[in-house]
Amino acid sequence: MTNFITGFIVVVNTIIKTLVISLITWIGYDTQSESLVKITNGVFISLFFNTGFLLILANANWSNYHLPLKNWFNGPFDDYSPNWYVFVANTFTQTMIINCFFNTGFQIAMDCLTWFFRRSDQKWAKTEQERLTTTKKTQIGQYVALFQGDAYIVHFKFSMVFNAVFCTMLYGMGIPLLFPIAIMGLVIFWALERYCVAYTYQKPPSLDDRLTKNAVELLLKAPLFFVCNSFWMLTNT
Repeated sequence: MTNFITGFIVVVNTIIKTLVISLITWIGYDTQSESLVKITNGVFISLFFNTGFLLILANANWSNYHLPLKNWFNGPFDDYSPNWYVFVANTFTQTMIINCFFNTGFQIAMDCLTWFFRRSDQKWAKTEQERLTTTKKTQIGQYVALFQGDAYIVHFKFSMVFNAVFCTMLYGMGIPLLFPIAIMGLVIFWALERYCVAYTYQKPPSLDDRLTKNAVELLLKAPLFFVCNSFWMLTNT
């Protein structure tokens, strides 16, 4: 059951990212940078809620607290009890580990598909010279679309980093294993991005500093989550 929940969260995160990007792109903004900032924040908030809060809320019990909607939350845990760490924290940790490797696996799968379609277009020519002069395409645009690579969606990358950092800071005091997991995930992410920018993506677009400033402003709020939830975790007797 735990593995199912973990996999379900990862799959839902992928769907959420696609829906939020499509929705904000459809709404439209005055500049490309402004649109990317809105997409970054929208995707991050959606991922953070689904990863960092939904699993916890689904198992929360608010019957002992005077909180709104307390009748809706009648799960087995009303505090950070030992059993909470056995079930909820364990599932959450597994989700964070899968997130570290999910993008790498996804990228490998996409690269394999791209390689297959390109070689198929080249009629599986054996030599480099034959591959350069052989194609099934009848128009330049079709050929370029197949071989130019995907666009570099930088906003999508920012939101993934934010989600990893905020989830780690939110529960890191009670689940210290999240810190090395986050470091491992960021190192894997850095290496994967270097590879993709060099060999997979198109040349990134020229943008102003709005995305960078937005990232700094958001990351400065992460320690607040750490302090607040850490106090709650440490005061549990």
